[in-house]
Amino acid sequence: MRLNKGKVVFMGCLVSAFFNISTVCYSKDVDSSYEYKIADPYKNGEMIPNSPSIPGPTGLVKTPSAYVLDRWDYDVSVDVVGWQDYVKVNVGLPNRFEAGVSFIERAQEEGSVNLKWNFVPEAEEHPAVSVGIIDLGATNGRTKYAVASKNFTSLKTFRSKYRINRMALRYHLGYKDTTADESYFYGLEVRLLFSRSNPLKKVLAKTTFMEEYDGDHFNFGMRYDLAPMTKLHFGILSADDINVGISYRKSL
Repeated sequence: MRLNKGKVVFMGCLVSAFFNISTVCYSKDVDSSYEYKIADPYKNGEMIPNSPSIPGPTGLVKTPSAYVLDRWDYDVSVDVVGWQDYVKVNVGLPNRFEAGVSFIERAQEEGSVNLKWNFVPEAEEHPAVSVGIIDLGATNGRTKYAVASKNFTSLKTFRSKYRINRMALRYHLGYKDTTADESYFYGLEVRLLFSRSNPLKKVLAKTTFMEEYDGDHFNFGMRYDLAPMTKLHFGILSADDINVGISYRKSL
């Protein structure tokens, strides 16, 4: 990547802040009676499930996350954006690598290979950190990136009127270097967690809401758990395009 000293320092500060926030959130010195205390998603089993992004790697709408598929898990997905069809297959490899292939049907078919390495796995005290390449081997359009991601479960701020107990939250912060420019990106995923019966519980408890900035545009999306390993995708991309898709995940 073509990084100058200022950008390296800035990115280091962002990642350091991300680590520090995570450490504070999970500090054992926090008063457990404090209403806004962030809980431990690892103990509660409330982490948001992973799914592929439109370009291919595990991520949000268009941006990658730091998460990878478990070893020998694979997913197959199809996304339609405008008049373009994206067909993707990813597989989790040993040592927290993820590899995938994507086929884009435009005026003519195009294929690409994606690779991601999660070199810092997520823990209670710090986020996951990964590096990757989208469209490996291409001379034009190749994207190199670094990204940090963190799960939280959160904020008991809702009352009994809506019967929502918590929100599962996931934050993402990254840097990408394309053949044309360099930029930062970020994303947020939210899933509502219910403690009691609610008329919308069967739908909302299976829906993940996403918002991201991909370095150029803001995108919004939703994923719905049609079945434990099958998800429906819906997105609004920079207010111009609509995305619909489906993905299926399974172990080899």
